[in-house]
Amino acid sequence: MINIEKILNELEKDNLLRCRREIDSRSGKILKISGKEFVDFCSNDYLGFADDPITKNAANIAVEKWGTGAAASRLISGDLSITRKLERKIAEYKQTETALVFPTGYMANLGVITALLTIDDTVILDRLAHASLVDGARLSGAKLKVFPHNDVEKLDAILSKIISGQKLVLTESVFSMDGDKAPLVELVNCCKKYNAMLLVDEAHALGVYGNGRGCVAEENLADDVDVVIGTLSKAIGCQGGFAAGKTSLIEFLVNSARSFIYTTGINPASVGAAFAVLDEISLNDSRVKKLWDNVNYLREKIKSLPLIGEGPICPVITGTSDSALALSKHLFDNGFLVPAIRPPTVPKNTARVRITISSAHTKEQIDRLAEVLLDF
Repeated sequence: MINIEKILNELEKDNLLRCRREIDSRSGKILKISGKEFVDFCSNDYLGFADDPITKNAANIAVEKWGTGAAASRLISGDLSITRKLERKIAEYKQTETALVFPTGYMANLGVITALLTIDDTVILDRLAHASLVDGARLSGAKLKVFPHNDVEKLDAILSKIISGQKLVLTESVFSMDGDKAPLVELVNCCKKYNAMLLVDEAHALGVYGNGRGCVAEENLADDVDVVIGTLSKAIGCQGGFAAGKTSLIEFLVNSARSFIYTTGINPASVGAAFAVLDEISLNDSRVKKLWDNVNYLREKIKSLPLIGEGPICPVITGTSDSALALSKHLFDNGFLVPAIRPPTVPKNTARVRITISSAHTKEQIDRLAEVLLDF
């Protein structure tokens, strides 16, 4: 029998115990915790839509018309026309034939990967791929291979040795913890060489790269990537996930993806708000431009620190869990919420604080953050 107390004690001893921090209220990038205000530099709300009149108004309108829940699986009575309208908008924005919305991005990855693979197939994923991609690969029952982070040469070597079954390669376009980009063109060419399918998770690219359309669109690869996964809970500021691709793929998922079939449909408030955001950023890229202005401003100010990545995900590597916790506490004591990221979320000896920038941050907030970081 699992010894829960022992495991918790060992995690605490190794400074790896995760604890929840209750947020009392939120107004833009200001959070209130135990009566004190903190600037949020850790959320994935890249465009500031999570607490914005555009999303709030659209969500309220959707609730007034549709209520608070879909009430059933989308294959029963929960396939609301508002959700189908959002799927058409996503497909247009991502330049694919169609799309399928899931309640979360995690569920999208689980559903798609397990639907596409059998025990006779092989799934190959980047070593730093998100947990939802890893879990989908494991649950699929397919043979699992891992290639070193962004190492297309090693991926080529792995694919060259697979002689039977379907091959599915999994990657993120922007990696959630390091903030770096995948070499998508090279990955596409490698997959084509061996007739392998390619799934790209654009969770941290949507709303950020390619004028907001993501890295696949930025590289003009919409026709070359078999499955594009995305989330509505980061730059879009709502909740939900989606798979986008050819119509035949989406119809297959409707009939095969268990995390789509056997769960209640996404709530109308999130759907209405997400549609409003996609509509807004389709017509107006000012927030995307402001985001990158803030990104470049902060990165220039703290370039002397052990900083990695290249976009709004700005990890400052400390190495040990102890040092990451110390830096996080230093930031917290000075009014900034930036939790420490420790193993197993990141590899051993790469603990960090993961700063994320938003278009909603002010220059004054960024100046003060840089000052506190450099003072540590």
